[in-house]
Amino acid sequence: VVVRCTDSGARGLHSASPGRVMLQDYREALEEFRPHVVLCCWQPLGQDWTAEIRRTPSVVEYILVGEADTGVCGRLVREDAAVGCVSTSEEEEEDEDGSEYCKPTPPHCRDGFERCDLGVLSKLQICCTDERWLTRGRSSTVCFRRRMDRPGEPADS
Repeated sequence: VVVRCTDSGARGLHSASPGRVMLQDYREALEEFRPHVVLCCWQPLGQDWTAEIRRTPSVVEYILVGEADTGVCGRLVREDAAVGCVSTSEEEEEDEDGSEYCKPTPPHCRDGFERCDLGVLSKLQICCTDERWLTRGRSSTVCFRRRMDRPGEPADS
């Protein structure tokens, strides 16, 4: 297994591991290395790299480490940006006024990926925003696997 570590250098963190972390933007790294698996740790606040990762044909799985589903890492998905519907049950849900609606489809589903929360790993993580009275830490690990029954399967390489 070949592991390549890249960092844009925008926050100066790469200097902590000289020689092991290549200064390279994530888009350039995806194009140059065509990885099968991407490990993305603590995506910067307000930036979402996942759409570009999902568009990379070689990517079979990507793993996000950080605070999930809060917008602290990356960017929280806006409901109005998630086009389409996912039905959570056989019956559509009803809004307060009695009209039927369905939940928007998350972008990873639209792009042919399935989410898998890795609770065993998440329990081992610590985070600077953890508070001692919480029953669990805020950091988590979530993987997204490309569904192989859909178009856009990874290219052979």
